[in-house]
Amino acid sequence: MDQAVTSTSTSTITHYAVFDIDNVNSSYSEISIPNTNQDAIKKFLIRMSADTRSSNSTRKCSFKNNSYIKTLINDILSSRTPLTSKEKLAEHLAICEAESNTRYSQLNQIKKGSLIIARTIIGDQESILITKIDIEEYFQSSNLALSKGLPKEKGLLKSCLIDIHNNSMANYLTIADSNNKISSYWVNDFIAATFFRDDKQNTETAISLITKALSPISRQSPEDHTQIKQNFFSYLHTAEQYNHDEMIESVIGSYVPVSDKIDTNKIKAKLIGLIDKDKFDGSFEIDTQIVKEKSKMSFKLDNDIVLKINNDVSNIFHKVIDGQPYVLIKTQTGYKTFKELTATSE
Repeated sequence: MDQAVTSTSTSTITHYAVFDIDNVNSSYSEISIPNTNQDAIKKFLIRMSADTRSSNSTRKCSFKNNSYIKTLINDILSSRTPLTSKEKLAEHLAICEAESNTRYSQLNQIKKGSLIIARTIIGDQESILITKIDIEEYFQSSNLALSKGLPKEKGLLKSCLIDIHNNSMANYLTIADSNNKISSYWVNDFIAATFFRDDKQNTETAISLITKALSPISRQSPEDHTQIKQNFFSYLHTAEQYNHDEMIESVIGSYVPVSDKIDTNKIKAKLIGLIDKDKFDGSFEIDTQIVKEKSKMSFKLDNDIVLKINNDVSNIFHKVIDGQPYVLIKTQTGYKTFKELTATSE
């Protein structure tokens, strides 16, 4: 049976249910949590809901017209019986995972997990949380008591948060996945949702907003700006799937500025804040053609010389020789086209 949990002044888990999902036999079984663990479960589910909402690696979606989950959620909202459709939700996930495992038997099989369905109220926002967890990461198998030090991020496999307004679903839902790429079966088969933004739109907007956010660095240190921007496009060229947190770590995580005027913590905070604007998703497949077009850079030099770069600036340097500033390019080809520099000193 679904279980009610006491509330605090700002957060409430009104009801929840936990199911073990057998994705081999398309079956499920409900897990009963001991009463002694109710407070810990409450905190756990509130954290799961908050993490899904605040994660920088989520995607906004809307239900497809034929979504079975949408129908079941509407049943829950219209029924006097709390979580009336919980068994059908668990059965649907078990069937979707088993069918996906059969369809893609040559690939890695879907990791076994447990399904949690919960009605939450955090602050003024009521929501329904549907999340899949690795139960062994969270519960002691002997007595189903919550393990210490929870929640563990690696145990949260997939999540879906549906906001409720006036007992009706919002026109959007938030989906998260522990994988960089949201699993097809989770979004297409189980939830049956469509992404608000496609990969091209996400890629274009992310590049536009991030390069704009980095632009002020050029006024303090042009060299740092060029290198940080280079780091950003290098990430886009090498990562197939965009993950906002991983991007920030790749671009600025271990970067040591040339100028002491550059505060990397402020840059990180600025980049993290971009997700709050809700202009692009925190996770999407990178459109390589857009990256190729947007990563081109040009630099105006003296005598109407314009240096055009497709992407990499790592072999371009500046140096003062005999009191004169130079731009130096390290290359194995093309250098003999130009006259040799004779310097009296280095």
